[in-house]
Amino acid sequence: MIAFKVGAQEPAIILKAQPSAKPTIWFTVDDVKQEFNRLKTKGVQFCSEPFLIRTGLAVEFEDPLGNHLGITDYSAVQITTNETTFAGRD
Repeated sequence: MIAFKVGAQEPAIILKAQPSAKPTIWFTVDDVKQEFNRLKTKGVQFCSEPFLIRTGLAVEFEDPLGNHLGITDYSAVQITTNETTFAGRD
């Protein structure tokens, strides 16, 4: 995995160690299930249903050119700011 710190964010490119695997570009969304349903109604074909990862939910899909993309949320992570603590979703 390659990660670059950009301000308070840490975007990452995940490379799988399989010869046939494609790199995946991940986008953070507030709610994977909601975005999954919205994109599905627009014709996006996903590789699977949303699945649980350590930090929340994730799901992958390919664009029309075959690029591998994913969306993830941080619903299982507790986020602390200087003022407030936010708990993840159930």
